[in-house]
Amino acid sequence: MSPKSFRLAIVGVVLGALSSAAAYSLANAKWNATTVNFYVNPDNADGLATSSVVDSLIAGADAWSAQSKANIKLQYAGITNATAIANNSKNEIFFRNTVADSGASTIATTYWWSRNGQIIDSDMIFWDGSFRFHSGSSGCSSGFYIEDIAVHEFGHMLGLGHSSVSGATMYPSVSKCNTSPRSLASDDIAGIEAAYGTGGSQPTPTPVPTPVPTPVPTPTPLPTPTPAPTPVPSLPQPVLQSPSNGATGMSRGTDLNWTTISGATYDVYFGTSSTPPL
Repeated sequence: MSPKSFRLAIVGVVLGALSSAAAYSLANAKWNATTVNFYVNPDNADGLATSSVVDSLIAGADAWSAQSKANIKLQYAGITNATAIANNSKNEIFFRNTVADSGASTIATTYWWSRNGQIIDSDMIFWDGSFRFHSGSSGCSSGFYIEDIAVHEFGHMLGLGHSSVSGATMYPSVSKCNTSPRSLASDDIAGIEAAYGTGGSQPTPTPVPTPVPTPVPTPTPLPTPTPAPTPVPSLPQPVLQSPSNGATGMSRGTDLNWTTISGATYDVYFGTSSTPPL
């Protein structure tokens, strides 16, 4: 499967006026996804730090989702050591310190592979052998800012062709140190939204605060009353029958009556006036 390629060239000649009507072009394939990941090999011949290269490429990628309502987003996924294009289901971006096969006027080239109208892989090369690249938006005297070239090339990665509208990001040529391509023209926005439809940014829902429960006071326990001791009833004394006055004895028929409670025991003796030994 041969890759489809697009290249961005430096302006070399003065072109005639072009129509201001919508003139974007769409490739015959696009991603069947809403997020497309890409990886970066930051090694370059210009002495740019890894963070500068990665940040510039992320800014270029974000332009398509931040400046349009298209249902597509390019997402930085990490570092790669790739130095050659390959249909390996991994979208990779790298610099090559050579001149492009298409000629010394080519600044960058994007390749993609597709199947049944769906892009399945894409790679991007910045041609470091022909041009000097810069990060940020100042300090360029001869060369190109990565971010501006990246916006154009990411448009190709998403399936856009070149536009015939001069000044559009997807116009096929650009002047040195130009920072205009990082801002999408209305033609670029119309093209990406035509390819992927629109959904727009959805507002972030306001989180519902978790209600703080009202503390229920713990009742102070009442002291357990100390039960009053059950009074022990006095044991009644037995009622003894005494002999009548002047008598020395008592009839056997006399009944001795007393009442006991709580199991008290009493001894009864007959025929003696003193307590016998026990």
